[in-house]
Amino acid sequence: MRIMAARPRSARPRPEAPPRPALPPETYRALFAQSPVPTLVCDTEGRFVEVNNAFAELFGYARRELVGGRVSVVTHPLDLAEHRERLNGFRGGEADGFTTRKRYLTKDGRTLWGESHARLVRDPDGLPRWIVAQIFDRTEEQLTAEQARESEQQLQAILDNSSAVIFVKDLQGRYIMVNRRFEQLHRLVRSSVLGRTDRQLFEPKVARVFRRHDQAIIGGGRETQTEEDILFGNEPRTFISLKFPLRNLEGDIVAVAGMSTDITRRKRAETRLKVLNERLVKANEELKKTQLQLIQAEKLESIGRLAAGVAHEVKNPLALLLMGVEYLEGNVPTDDENVPVILREMREAITRAEKIIVGMVDFSSHRQLDWQTVQLNQIIEGAALLTRHQFTRKSVRLKKNLDRTLPPIRADKTRIEQVIVNLFINAVQAVKKGGRVSVATWSRELGEEDRRNFGSRTANPFRAGDRVVVVEIADNGPGIPPEVMSKVFDPFFTTKPTGEGTGLGLSVTRRIVDLHEGRIELVNAPEGGVKVTLTFKAQESMLPPSESGPPAPAPTPGPAAPTASTSPLTHEKNPHRGRRARVHPPPQTQPRKNR
Repeated sequence: MRIMAARPRSARPRPEAPPRPALPPETYRALFAQSPVPTLVCDTEGRFVEVNNAFAELFGYARRELVGGRVSVVTHPLDLAEHRERLNGFRGGEADGFTTRKRYLTKDGRTLWGESHARLVRDPDGLPRWIVAQIFDRTEEQLTAEQARESEQQLQAILDNSSAVIFVKDLQGRYIMVNRRFEQLHRLVRSSVLGRTDRQLFEPKVARVFRRHDQAIIGGGRETQTEEDILFGNEPRTFISLKFPLRNLEGDIVAVAGMSTDITRRKRAETRLKVLNERLVKANEELKKTQLQLIQAEKLESIGRLAAGVAHEVKNPLALLLMGVEYLEGNVPTDDENVPVILREMREAITRAEKIIVGMVDFSSHRQLDWQTVQLNQIIEGAALLTRHQFTRKSVRLKKNLDRTLPPIRADKTRIEQVIVNLFINAVQAVKKGGRVSVATWSRELGEEDRRNFGSRTANPFRAGDRVVVVEIADNGPGIPPEVMSKVFDPFFTTKPTGEGTGLGLSVTRRIVDLHEGRIELVNAPEGGVKVTLTFKAQESMLPPSESGPPAPAPTPGPAAPTASTSPLTHEKNPHRGRRARVHPPPQTQPRKNR
């Protein structure tokens, strides 16, 4: 089979298309008249030359009512100035066309919005001749836009009257809406906020916090509530911020909205309430302690009344028993060697019972105090002489550091001497052989903290500014176990071995101090041992000018008193060492031994 090659065809010229016939003027007129787009033709003076049916129908006129009339008849009065300006521009040949949206009036007085596209038509000489304009009805669109603006204004008014800080940001962090509270809080104007970011408006630290929270919303896609502590200038503020994503119709996140409530006042109120609650709890605990103290005081009062009765009933029989033992010791001969031992033990037991009875009588005593102006230094010196034997027997040194300018106090000298003697004896019994006891006195003025600390412990509370006299007696013994510290002032409580104490010494001491409207404090010293502090009000009327004057006379030891070289009773080094003065005789009513 043979394949034949095709012969190339020679190129033939295409015949030219016949010219299209021109449409007659009637056809153009018909097309203009029947066009669905409202169209007008006017001259440069603003008079209608021609309008089509759609234009006449749009404005509610018949065509013949408009042709020859002025275009201003369908122009809204509020837009007449713009209409004239446009005509002047066409008439002077300064403009060839424009597009604008303006208001028009229909025949029945309705306002409609139209989008006008106007062009200038020139004559063969290039002079302005006609104006052709097409008008598209945009009334419905304009009403919709106005309703949207009205809704937006209403929403803005609602947001502006909210107490919360409300804002909307786009995904880049630019503000697209804020309310008035936002402006007031940040002291910014809305126009200066919209379109800007947190970094452009706030300090870097604050801006970073805001942006971090916004990004968490965008990334997580759900609302979150956070508490933000922000420092605006020098003022710390606290906000509860609810932030949530805004989505379009497709569900995509397009913005972040937030509502922040300033809770600074509430937080401060909560803090104050917490402090007040803590104070209330503390006050309640102190009230409970006070109640317990009142209960304890009632118990002590009951014990005092019981002790008074028991003491008077037992005191006389004990005296008879002691006289009987003494008679048997001196008048009953016996060959039994155990009898003297038994009699001696009986004597010791009766003596111990007598001490307890005497202590109970002192504890429950309500006799009137013998008030007088006394010098505490003299009382301390006298108490040191009375307890000299106890110090010497145990080789205990007594260091004295007494303020020689000490103001006097108003007190019962015998009772205060009983207090000092009891505290000296307790200190000697607490230390080991060769130990040390110190006593110091000074005066000072109470401050407000002192008044709060112990002013309520007395019937006549101490007040800030009061001048007080302080006595401090300390030892270097083992101290008092913490678990029994709260019981040391209880009657019949003692840490001493059997036979060395009755348990009434500190109870009587405290009672005497309370009767003098003073204060006694007993603590374990940090360096070891026990420290007892007595505080009494100074006698105001006896205070010398500027609290300075001739030093009070210091008693000197009598013939039997030990010297610094032979007795453990020595003075601590001070400027008054070696000063001698007349010895004051001891009071006629001496405190009983070991009281």
